[in-house]
Amino acid sequence: MDSEKILVHLVSEKFKTLVYSSNSLRFVDKNIASLEDFEKTWEKKLTTAIKMEIPLDSILQIFKNSDSEGYFVKTNGRYFSKYHIQFIKKEDQENFINFLKTNLKFTYSEEPLSNKKDILLSIFYLFLILVFTYFMYNMACKETMGELVDPVGYSKTDRNNRFFNFIVRFLGKPGILILGIGGFIYTFYKNFVEQKSEKKKIIYSPNLY
Repeated sequence: MDSEKILVHLVSEKFKTLVYSSNSLRFVDKNIASLEDFEKTWEKKLTTAIKMEIPLDSILQIFKNSDSEGYFVKTNGRYFSKYHIQFIKKEDQENFINFLKTNLKFTYSEEPLSNKKDILLSIFYLFLILVFTYFMYNMACKETMGELVDPVGYSKTDRNNRFFNFIVRFLGKPGILILGIGGFIYTFYKNFVEQKSEKKKIIYSPNLY
């Protein structure tokens, strides 16, 4: 099998440089310019560099969500069970994936992702719009009855309350209802009606056959 080694740089809090080959993925926490310098760093016994190696035969899959950056490496547990790889250059990521498919014969597959979390978040946003509209409308009703009183102090809270009261008076009950209903309809449409691309999990797995 081809023993070519390729050096790339990563966006990561821990590891900055990756060298991948047909044998393993090797990580170092320093930005290293050349493959030669990487090999020297890797071979040093006494060094401050943090190093990690993932043998290819320990990899169960390399995957990402369709709406996320970078990939996760999932192993069989003898090493890091899951590690995130995000490339600085898009072409480096494309070359890495091509290497997996062409040189290592990794197979490509997809799995649909549950959108339950997104639905719950959208419902929460709609609830907030309703609560805020109800609160603002009650304030406008108080203004109509002459019960909306401006604070007289100069603290930050008093200034904010005066500004809030000004907005309520400016919009009035009709304006608040229009904004509230409009915001509700827009949020509902964007999250439940508008066609969105289905989220999926993109997987590259070693060919075991």
